[in-house]
Amino acid sequence: MKLPKLNESVILIDADFLIKKIKENHIFYSDLYPNREFQDIRLIEIIDIVAASSRIIHANDSVSVIILYRLDNSELPFTSEPNNLFVFNDYVNNPMGCTIKGCKFDFASFYANPEYDNEYEYYEEFNQLLNSIAYNDNTFSISLVADNESCNYQLEEYDNMLDKSFFIFRGTDYEIGIDGSDKFSYVNFDYVIAMCMGLRQSEW
Repeated sequence: MKLPKLNESVILIDADFLIKKIKENHIFYSDLYPNREFQDIRLIEIIDIVAASSRIIHANDSVSVIILYRLDNSELPFTSEPNNLFVFNDYVNNPMGCTIKGCKFDFASFYANPEYDNEYEYYEEFNQLLNSIAYNDNTFSISLVADNESCNYQLEEYDNMLDKSFFIFRGTDYEIGIDGSDKFSYVNFDYVIAMCMGLRQSEW
C-alpha cells in the first residue's frame, strides 16, 4: 500500500481494535448504568483525545491519521458520521481532514486484503503498515491505537534501532507493550471511549 506523505506526528489505528473497544465499553456501561442514555461517539473526539494525550497538538502543525480496516468491518458502531472508515480511503482524489486547536489532521484509510480471513494475516499486514510509518524519515512521534501481542516484536526492534517516541493506546487487559523503555508511553484506551460516551472520570 502506498502511504500519503507523512507528517512528523502520525496516529495509526487498528480498526478491528477500535470497533471491539467501542462495542465492549458500550455493553459494559449500558449494564452498569441501565437507565442512562449515552451520547454518540465522535471519531474526531477520539482523535482529539489521542493527540492531546500524545502531546502532538500544536497550532500550525499537521498530524497524519492512518487507519487499517477490513472491508466487511468498516462501520463504527454507536458513532455519529463519519462512521464508516471507507470514506477516508480515497485520500488522493478526495482528501479529508479537520482542524483541532489550530492543528491540521489529514486522514487516510486502507483496507486489508479481503482474501485474508484470519487474525494472523490481518496483523501481518498491520505490522507492515506500522513498519512503513516507523521507518519513514519524516516521522518522529507515533501514536498507536492497537493492542495485539503480534506487534511486540516490532516494538522491541524500534526500541533498539529508532530514536522516536511511541504512545500506545491499549486495552485494560493489554497484550501489547515492552517493559523498561522510555521510548514508549501507555494510555488505557477504554477510558478514551468512556469519555467519548459522555461519562465523567468518577463514573469510569
